[in-house]
Amino acid sequence: MFFELHDEKKIGYKKLSAADLGTSQTSHQTHIGLAESVLTFLSDRDIVSEDSIFIYEDKFEYIDAYFDRIENPDGTFRSPKIRIGDRGCVSIVSTIRGIVQSFDSDAIWYLVWFGLKNSKIVFFLFNNNSADYSQFTKLGLNLKIKGTKSVDGSNIIYSKLMAYIEGKINSNGEEILKELEIITQTDNIIPNKKFRAYDIEKASEANKKIGRDGEEFVNLYFDKLVKSGQLLSYTWYNQEKESGFPYDFSIQDSRNNVTYLDVKTTGYDFEQKIIFSSQEIDYIATTQNPYCIYRVYKSNSYTYSLRICDDCKSLSTNINQHTKIYSDKLDELQVAFRGAKLAIAPTISALSFRHDISV
Repeated sequence: MFFELHDEKKIGYKKLSAADLGTSQTSHQTHIGLAESVLTFLSDRDIVSEDSIFIYEDKFEYIDAYFDRIENPDGTFRSPKIRIGDRGCVSIVSTIRGIVQSFDSDAIWYLVWFGLKNSKIVFFLFNNNSADYSQFTKLGLNLKIKGTKSVDGSNIIYSKLMAYIEGKINSNGEEILKELEIITQTDNIIPNKKFRAYDIEKASEANKKIGRDGEEFVNLYFDKLVKSGQLLSYTWYNQEKESGFPYDFSIQDSRNNVTYLDVKTTGYDFEQKIIFSSQEIDYIATTQNPYCIYRVYKSNSYTYSLRICDDCKSLSTNINQHTKIYSDKLDELQVAFRGAKLAIAPTISALSFRHDISV
């Protein structure tokens, strides 16, 4: 699991009232009240600029929360809530009200909320006609109770709720995670509103593990080829530690031909963009040795699969020519080009990958 519930171990929930939903004819309420005991790790002051994760009908979005509390005369705080925000802005409250107003039915609406380990808030909206309502009820959440309620880690149903919710977030947030995998490989990104330091650190650690998994997967493949006589020998340059070479393996066939190759692994599907450094591109373009890309990726069964590109030299040469023009132009300005990262889709026509190889 990438997204995990906060160590606070509390989940808030409530049936939303007509005032919460903005459908009341008598109330002009501009907020939705939350439970006192949940999200206690958040600051008491406004978090207007902080976006939260909003889930509805298996859609995953980042939306501003506009969370705050009321300050008491003695300096303490109470009544946590999320506000509709400034006129014309998009907030959790305005999004919920927009969804509800588009329904003609008399559906009953519910909101579940909690914190993640990266300190973001998650809001989960559903109604009594949804599969989520049925699932929460089966797990033991009593949605018929009035008022704002919470479940904590001491409750017998907490672990089941947590497993369901974390699975829901991670499955619906795959596109976000795919983006994070790419950007943590392309630069040393600075924590921002969307990706916290916790997210970046965790994604970077995951990238290292996935990269190692991919090389071990290819190592197993080559070992089988050697034992079956289809390959004379191979060298894994990163077996003991990262070599820093622009290739991970070299293989020698029965005719003593040597080919160098780089293993590019992703935790997602084949179509996920591959990250190259400009130094790698330069090496591929200029080396006299045959060079291949071994693409390791997750198949539908969540196991690794392998596809090989035997000819990446023409694309690398083309990219290298453009990079040199750019570098030369910078030199004219007395600015030095020190390399870059490039994200390349493996599906482009300039690359031709073979079909899946069974390992």
